Amino acid sequence: MENNKKDMWGNNKSENFDESSQEERTTRNEETPTTESDKSSQEERTTRNEEMLNPNEVIEETLNPNEVITGRLRGRVVIFVGPREVGKTVTLMRLIKYIKEKHRIRVELNKDFRNGNQYCNAFEEFKNGLVHCDFSPERTGEMNFLVLDAFKDNRLHCRFLEAPGEAYFVPGQPHDEHFSAYLLDILNQDIHKVFVFFFTDAMFRNDTDAEAYSTSLSHMVERMERKNDDVIILYNKCDTRRQFYNGNKPKVREFKGLLHDNKNYTKFFNSLKDSQIRLKFIPYSNGEFRGIPNRDQQRWVHSEDFYPQTLWRSIESCFKSWSWWPWPW
Repeated sequence: MENNKKDMWGNNKSENFDESSQEERTTRNEETPTTESDKSSQEERTTRNEEMLNPNEVIEETLNPNEVITGRLRGRVVIFVGPREVGKTVTLMRLIKYIKEKHRIRVELNKDFRNGNQYCNAFEEFKNGLVHCDFSPERTGEMNFLVLDAFKDNRLHCRFLEAPGEAYFVPGQPHDEHFSAYLLDILNQDIHKVFVFFFTDAMFRNDTDAEAYSTSLSHMVERMERKNDDVIILYNKCDTRRQFYNGNKPKVREFKGLLHDNKNYTKFFNSLKDSQIRLKFIPYSNGEFRGIPNRDQQRWVHSEDFYPQTLWRSIESCFKSWSWWPWPW
């Protein structure tokens, strides 16, 4: 009895096929002359087949942020907000290192947000920075923003959005108050967002830029909804102000007053007060950096776990919507 099987297309085929017939067909095909037209058609078919075999091929995107199309986010999103060189990337790396080691939280790239080469390359650079975390990471370049998924007990816990400073403010264009299209889309989504606003000493070279940045942030606050959104104000590099320390811990009240009394940021703080958005304040430090001769990178001496621990607890409390500071400060 003949044993029938199906081929890869689902057709019936016999295991005891006619070998002589197969050899005859092979010989006939070998003897058939190949013309230039046949070669051209074959090359065209090969190219078309290769394209069909790579439907998810990564496409290199343009350099204009307003042309970037992103996927929709869901769940809880932590958004790091601040101009360039304020320490957003370093803070995210320090935080992720802490929650991975102390809370067994797994962090992966959100591949549904974008699939361009720049996006994937930015993640690889970030991952490399985590592996070599004893040295300063590379600075984020134009449009090098990431969405990272954090999993707790194999369930999605939250997402982190880290964007370049130009997405929020450009010192050379202080009065450009328009956000990039992809960022505007995230701000408009009805999801729980935790905004971490970064501040440091001498963030800007002049009062004009500082006031313009305050105006830009106030426009972002105007788009927030009290039922969904929370704000954490992070005073980064606080260890440069040791006079405001009690032993090895920063005095929260002193740093809070230092920032709130700065008249350049009055518009931003007034918008927060009017919105009644839940608010927390954290003096923060990632550690210290030491230069190395003939190297672009610096040696990174990490801060105490107290700092990322405090930041993570504040983020978690935002998810639970408790322990928030009412106005006035």
